[in-house]
Amino acid sequence: MNPILHLAITDCLELCTIYLISAGLLSKKTEPDKRHALLFFVYTVISVLLEESLLFPAASSIIGGFLFFVCLFLLLHISLTDTLIVFFTSTILMDGAEFLLIFSVPPFRTTSPTSFLPVIAMLFIVFFAFLFYKICGRLFLYQYIQKNIPLKIIIVNIYLISCSVIIYLKIDPKGFFNILLFLVLVFLLLFLLNWEIIANQKKLAQKEKELEIFRTYLPVVNELTEQVRLRQHQFDNQIQAISMLPATYKDYDSLADALTNYSGYVAATFRNTIFLKLNLKLLAGFLFSKCHEAENQKKELRVIIKNLNIKTILPEYKLVDALGILIDNAVENILEGDCATLALDSKSNKCLVRIKNAGPCLTEELRLSFFKKGYTTKTSDTGKHGMGLYHLKKLMDEYGGMIFLSNETDGIRTYVVFEFEV
Repeated sequence: MNPILHLAITDCLELCTIYLISAGLLSKKTEPDKRHALLFFVYTVISVLLEESLLFPAASSIIGGFLFFVCLFLLLHISLTDTLIVFFTSTILMDGAEFLLIFSVPPFRTTSPTSFLPVIAMLFIVFFAFLFYKICGRLFLYQYIQKNIPLKIIIVNIYLISCSVIIYLKIDPKGFFNILLFLVLVFLLLFLLNWEIIANQKKLAQKEKELEIFRTYLPVVNELTEQVRLRQHQFDNQIQAISMLPATYKDYDSLADALTNYSGYVAATFRNTIFLKLNLKLLAGFLFSKCHEAENQKKELRVIIKNLNIKTILPEYKLVDALGILIDNAVENILEGDCATLALDSKSNKCLVRIKNAGPCLTEELRLSFFKKGYTTKTSDTGKHGMGLYHLKKLMDEYGGMIFLSNETDGIRTYVVFEFEV
């Protein structure tokens, strides 16, 4: 085969491979048209000219990589940052497929510019890229990569090593296998050097989530504090009204009834202020917010705090997550005018949580199913349910906590009771 034609075919097939893998990562449907064909043609011509004109083989790889990036940017219509990550990932997958094919089929190791074997090898890789596009195009893999910064760091490291290997292969193809062990050691060293960055990134992600929850619920605490301040004047008036009751009610029985009714009313207006006494201010704001949400649904969330000094190994924002799952489930499963009861306690440096709401009688099978991934008793929007209790169980397992599920009855109604300690 003519060397220039050989080069043109392999370069075009490489771009085709990169494009298919990238489209698969993005779950993007490919619709080839004249513009795509023109872009492939222009890339192939420029790539062949570079390969033939540059004296230093490494330069062609670097410039060729840049051309790949530009072509993907023009073909995929996504941002530069997204194009860069997709380019790195697809290049790694393509290079990995090439190395695997070369190692598994020795005849493909030939570097002859006139041999058909490299072209056949690239056709195999294009076929695998097409399978990747068809199968993985439904998995939305890039959304996972996009949210995972440690994975991005690993991808960049692998890409840099991959580029170094390719450049060395072009400079000294016969000596590549002699330095294979060295390359593996370099890869491990790079990974260890970045391990600290990856670990710190995980901690940073946790802190960002904690900060986000603080931003959500601390203003609620401030609102509760402001309500107490504004009610102080009202409280003075209420005390004065109580002192005037004996002047209005002359007999003991009527005075006792009036005093009981009025003091109950005053106590009810200050019921939620107990949240301010909690040592965990984020938790206080969260509980106050959930009580108001239940009121807006014409339901009641009754909170009983047995210990104001809550101690637990669980980070406060994760404790809020865990309580949110149970409270949302309980309030959602009661009728208007009904009540769910949440009890908070702390013993032996552990947080004890108990929530009770009206519900069905639990069979052994139902108890086991509650914590399975995707299980839900809801009949509508099932795709949006079935994950809360599964995540709660995982959270308890992660921090060595325990979770219990049981029934209670008062002789008239049956209640479902969730408890956990951590």
